[in-house]
Amino acid sequence: MKFAFVGVDDQTREFAAAVLCHAEHRVVAFACLSDEATTNWREALAHGDERLRAKLADVDEVEFARVPELAEVAVIARAEKGLAAIPSVRNLARAGMRVVVSHPLSLSPLDLYELEMIADDAGGQLVPLVAMLGSPELERTLREVTAATSAGGLAPIEQVAMQRYATERTRQAVLATLAGDVVLLRALCGEIESVSAVGPDFAAEQYPNLNVQMAGSGHRLARWSVEPSGGDVAARLTIVGEDKSLQLERASEESSAWRRVDTTDDAESQPVGPDDWVDRVIRSFPAADANVVPVPGSESNWRAATRAVEIVEGVQDSLRKGRTIKLHAEEQGEEAAFKGTMATLGCGLLLGATMLLCGLALAEQFAVGTDIPVLKRISGMTSFWPYAVLVVLVVFLLFQLLRFVIPQSGTHVASQGGRRSNDDS
Repeated sequence: MKFAFVGVDDQTREFAAAVLCHAEHRVVAFACLSDEATTNWREALAHGDERLRAKLADVDEVEFARVPELAEVAVIARAEKGLAAIPSVRNLARAGMRVVVSHPLSLSPLDLYELEMIADDAGGQLVPLVAMLGSPELERTLREVTAATSAGGLAPIEQVAMQRYATERTRQAVLATLAGDVVLLRALCGEIESVSAVGPDFAAEQYPNLNVQMAGSGHRLARWSVEPSGGDVAARLTIVGEDKSLQLERASEESSAWRRVDTTDDAESQPVGPDDWVDRVIRSFPAADANVVPVPGSESNWRAATRAVEIVEGVQDSLRKGRTIKLHAEEQGEEAAFKGTMATLGCGLLLGATMLLCGLALAEQFAVGTDIPVLKRISGMTSFWPYAVLVVLVVFLLFQLLRFVIPQSGTHVASQGGRRSNDDS
């Protein structure tokens, strides 16, 4: 399969290395983001690896407009400045391409909803890229802890703790890191039902420390925190089960590789390499073989990425309001959206028709015994208006038949998950 990379960030750099080393796939082009120039992009992708540098020598830099004609899959990096990557994803989705997007593309769920609708309408396919899930050791761990209870297994999980030790702790960087980690936390703890955050002021530019408590389904708890960089560890993940726990560490912020700290488990795991990561990402596309059963927690899809950003939005609400925010995961398909719209319009029509008829009745009463021309004209129309209102209502009822032509497939308008309860407004 032919890949084109648009822009460079830490996640797409690691994915490019995996693609370049894959026997069945190749990188055919590189393009800059819409309003960002990437200088010396070959060095940025190779990251000092002579083998990758040699493979990139045959890859040409092209104009962004040529990406759909040269490649089958486009890989989009997150923009360093603002939302520069969003127009690129939008254009490729409209072209009906398969697009792998470095997660989180944006910290606004509305941006992800819009891109999802564009892809659905144009036949494009979007898959978020979470480099952390490509780590072989983390992949093996996920296979263990998400499996059914077995000899030596960790299930059921009771709580998960993630500590991040970061050098860059700006608001944008911390929330983007949290959005990526939430994908993993949801795979371990199930759907996040509530969040409670303690940290700096909501609008602060720097987030030197942030602590988030999350409650998942089945009373599973997740704790996430960011702290000053310390020692040789960039992140630490602790998974606590009913009888035992395990711990993983990430040594560098530039690499997504994790290593197991505990050595008590002598069970051998099947090796997982970069090729498996690339293949899992490809199988994540909606048009992939439906018979392929993904490893639980090892893959994410666009809706999971959107849900992660919604949870981060809930964390920001918790910081702003200083209390726990309850989250509700609801999905609204096209038929449900149509019914909701029609219900709203129907209420508006009934209220409008009632007010109109009441106004006309009053005008007719005032017109009796008066010579005011305007009231006389209104009084003469009272016999006509009930039939006009009846016609409008009949037409509205006929519109309800349109729901039978709405596709019953998995398409949808946009996930409405993450809406807070009224108590939190």
